[in-house]
Amino acid sequence: MIGVADTLNIVGLIAVGIGLLLGLKIRWACVGGILLLALYYLAHPPFPGLEQGPAEGSYWIVNKNLIELAALLVLYQFPVYTSFGIERLFNRKKVEPANG
Repeated sequence: MIGVADTLNIVGLIAVGIGLLLGLKIRWACVGGILLLALYYLAHPPFPGLEQGPAEGSYWIVNKNLIELAALLVLYQFPVYTSFGIERLFNRKKVEPANG
């Protein structure tokens, strides 16, 4: 049986994925993704001397979760919502006709 935490994790991953893929509420999706990746990183930190959890290789302090977190920070910092995705269609400024 799937627990509440598992269900929230699945819903969070789907929401972040849809937001980033479709370009809808990109900044919210970045914040959600950053929070999820930070929790994943802290659940099994790749620090020397600690027992390693399930991992794809041997890491030392920096693993794929930290790299993806940095990529989402870059997406959050730049106004990509004005150039890409569905949100761009809603943020277009209407051009007013010139008087005269």
